[in-house]
Amino acid sequence: MNHGIIKKDRVILPGSAPGGGVAAASGQARQVCAKSARPLMHEGRVRAIEITCSCGEKTLVELELEEKNTK
Repeated sequence: MNHGIIKKDRVILPGSAPGGGVAAASGQARQVCAKSARPLMHEGRVRAIEITCSCGEKTLVELELEEKNTK
């Protein structure tokens, strides 16, 4: 299965304008938050990426990796 990355300007949430986000659609100023990311390891391999916003919100991106056949 081949999945691509969805760019932020292509994401449309309910009640938002394309590329503008919910805050821009409602006329509010958009708050800029700093983000950091760290890999989460399991059995010696990266299995997920944890993204933490300066506001405290955390997002977990789990990675689905195909196992290579080494025969």
